[in-house]
Amino acid sequence: MPKPLALITNDDGIDSIFFRYLVEALQNDFVVTVAAPKSEKSWIGKAVSRHSHVRVEPSTLFKCKAWSIDGTPSDCVNIALDHLLEQSPDIVISGINIGYNTSLPFILSSGTLAGAIEGSFWNIRSIAFSQQVPKEESDAIKQAKDSLPPRLNKTVSLSVKHARHFALQVLMEPGKQYCIHSINFPFPLSENASVVKTFPESANPGGLFTKTNDDCYTFIYPSWENIELSEKSDRICLMKGNISHSILDYSRLAVGL
Repeated sequence: MPKPLALITNDDGIDSIFFRYLVEALQNDFVVTVAAPKSEKSWIGKAVSRHSHVRVEPSTLFKCKAWSIDGTPSDCVNIALDHLLEQSPDIVISGINIGYNTSLPFILSSGTLAGAIEGSFWNIRSIAFSQQVPKEESDAIKQAKDSLPPRLNKTVSLSVKHARHFALQVLMEPGKQYCIHSINFPFPLSENASVVKTFPESANPGGLFTKTNDDCYTFIYPSWENIELSEKSDRICLMKGNISHSILDYSRLAVGL
């Protein structure tokens, strides 16, 4: 039986080390094709490059067919499905993102989620994977190209094993258009972590900017310390050291589906 075809993208850029871990792991069970942004396109949501040309170039970073695309995650998946792939993939996978993607106020801004959402619009099973990381190490991880510190390597290696399992499991289930699986891995990830069905936290943390001078404001990560969180939410799940599995069903917004 031939291997299923997987289209892989992300928002951290094609040279992200988390992305490389995922692509390499998936090649055991899938025929993998990569279409990923040339550079980081985080916090861009489902933006499409309406007012600029998008350059597509073959990439030799992986032992599979790959393209580096100077556009958004949505651009990457759309162009790959319409122009680059000879046949429709069985699954679209986005990630593994450097940092978690939890709660409604943030997942709608996620480039990682957007890559999976674009795949779901084409009626293809789609998954987004995100990895919680220590805040103080986030920038260093983004600069890493060849290896990760031992404790990070252990967690990410476990995460990609789970990602393989999730992808194969989703292929065995009935597909549904406009439906995305959002998986968040905790840090650290232990061998005995549970997979918990969750929903995105709906609490709003409030302002996202701080005033730096008379007419300038700079983004800041909000504090969740004094906000009451829902017990079955994705954020609580990660805080408990478990793997969060939320299903984002956009078909509920479509009349008649």
